[in-house]
Amino acid sequence: MAGTTPPEARLIGERERFAVAAKKAGRAIWVHGLSLTMSTIAAGFNFASKLR
Repeated sequence: MAGTTPPEARLIGERERFAVAAKKAGRAIWVHGLSLTMSTIAAGFNFASKLR
């Protein structure tokens, strides 16, 4: 489907925008779980963890 954005790409973009806004507000940010962990860290989250 030309011109569409895969759900993963949209989520990465949303996380990046959230991380920028949180940093501007002086907030630490945290994500829980391993889904898209590398993109989360690349987006600038301070912490990531996994449920057992």
